Amino acid sequence: MSQEETLKQIARGAGIIFISTFIMYAIKFIYRIVIARYLGPADYGLLSLGIMLLNIGVLISVIGLNEGIVRNIAYYNGKKDKKRVKGTFLAAFKISMSLSILISITFLFFSDKISIYFFHNTKLIPILSIFSLIIPLYTLLIMATNAILAFKKPEYNIISRTFGRELTNLLLALVIVFFGGTVLDISMIYLISMAVGAILGISLLEYKVFPFIRSRFTAKYEYKNLLLFSVPLFFSGIFIEIMLWSDTFFLGLFKSSYEIGIYNVALPLAASLGIFLTAFSQIFYPIMSELHAKKKYDELNNNYSIVLKWIFMLSLPVVLIVLMFPERILSILFGEKYIAGSTALMILISAYFIDVITGPAVRILMTFKRTKLIFKINVIISILNVFLNILLIPTYGINGAAIATG
Repeated sequence: MSQEETLKQIARGAGIIFISTFIMYAIKFIYRIVIARYLGPADYGLLSLGIMLLNIGVLISVIGLNEGIVRNIAYYNGKKDKKRVKGTFLAAFKISMSLSILISITFLFFSDKISIYFFHNTKLIPILSIFSLIIPLYTLLIMATNAILAFKKPEYNIISRTFGRELTNLLLALVIVFFGGTVLDISMIYLISMAVGAILGISLLEYKVFPFIRSRFTAKYEYKNLLLFSVPLFFSGIFIEIMLWSDTFFLGLFKSSYEIGIYNVALPLAASLGIFLTAFSQIFYPIMSELHAKKKYDELNNNYSIVLKWIFMLSLPVVLIVLMFPERILSILFGEKYIAGSTALMILISAYFIDVITGPAVRILMTFKRTKLIFKINVIISILNVFLNILLIPTYGINGAAIATG
């Protein structure tokens, strides 16, 4: 495949992922607007805490295997080694699903202690109990969609994640709001929509992409190679999650669910800038892994430079608009109560811009198995992030959290 053909493949895949991600972000955005307005900052803050703990549970369940299957399946597929392709996914599936069930039971059993001792709020107990049941479903969805991505079939992820998971969540949430439901009802909707997305994801993978279960050839399990690649990413992922969620955690520890609610409107709004990076890096990763397998390093280098320019040109206008009208954007979308998050929004969107324009550099490091370097980087920035949150949140509240994350 020539460089021109590779770039066309990246552009096509990125276009599909961009459309999918844009639709998904739009659905999630409407969901946040509706739920944040309906619940108010305090209950929306409780829901955000539940989502935070869900993500921690899923991180432990997946242990970096989500990235491992993309890289290894794409690599072995490039070498036409179907036995190792099958073995890679089945090995990852068995490990991650076993862990997810164990973590789910643990969260369910300790939901009261976590809610009371850490966040001093008994209202969180039933919410956390519901979210603990979501952990295996979310893990299954992640494994299925990443395997689909490894085969460069992002269009099927639109069905499972965007329409199956996100759209179901939004539509059912609108029904709950219409009938005057509670934050517990909205948590249950999260569970139902995740089940729909997981079922669709695994079905599309098996019947439309690659018959992992139905195929008759013997799988060659790659436990050692898979874990050697994935486990450093898992530990890196722990520190990434610390960085992503320590602001919410310490706001819950030092402040109240009200501040968490306001902050978790500004943070996802700024993070939505990542749509441009996501669109390119997801399809970029398996293609770069195949180029690496074929030792086409000049082509890999040129493609990376071009993708960086595309990401920069697309993201800059969005950043400028948010920096010029932060209060108006928050007021129109979420209501007057959330204007207090305007300064935090400006800080966060500036930081996310730097993150996005550095491009998919981490994907290149992963392609060349430099996972230990990624781990060291994430350890340093996560420790710094925790220190800054502890230092700044008690005095500066949500703005301190934004500075720490930024």
